Amino acid sequence: THALERSAAIVYGHQCIRRLVRFLKEMMPGFENCYLVQVASMLGVRESWQIVGKLLMHEEDYPRKARYEDAVARGDWYIDVHSANKSLVHQISYQPGDYYEIPYRAMVTNEVENLVVAGRCISTTFLMQASVRIIPTCIDMGEAAGMATVLANQMNMALNALDGKDIAEKLGEYC
Repeated sequence: THALERSAAIVYGHQCIRRLVRFLKEMMPGFENCYLVQVASMLGVRESWQIVGKLLMHEEDYPRKARYEDAVARGDWYIDVHSANKSLVHQISYQPGDYYEIPYRAMVTNEVENLVVAGRCISTTFLMQASVRIIPTCIDMGEAAGMATVLANQMNMALNALDGKDIAEKLGEYC
């Protein structure tokens, strides 16, 4: 994006935030003394670099509540994007106990042997990443990545050579 357009968008965003704070102070009981502590330094950053994993998770995984034999984490957050296309966005929501699984293969790549990632940088499409990036899901992936590192060290194997089933089994011993 052109630098001037980005700067204008940031200025506009700050103006909107100031209006919102003023509205809260004037119109919402209990917010009379509220104040803004911090504003993000960048505008709209929800997406970042992602690996090209051994498996790419797709938005179709969400409605079908995907299951994988090498699953190491679970997710259940809705597809959280601000979009004009309402295809899957906010259209489908899970009932308590519903979830999709995150396979270990989406956390490792063929290109780098000893790299495992967790969070919004795993191998997903844009829409699926909008569900995966939620903090509790990222914590689960981080725990799986840590366990993978331990197992790879113990077994003298590359991270991308591990089987997610072994990681899930080991995680189950501690839960």
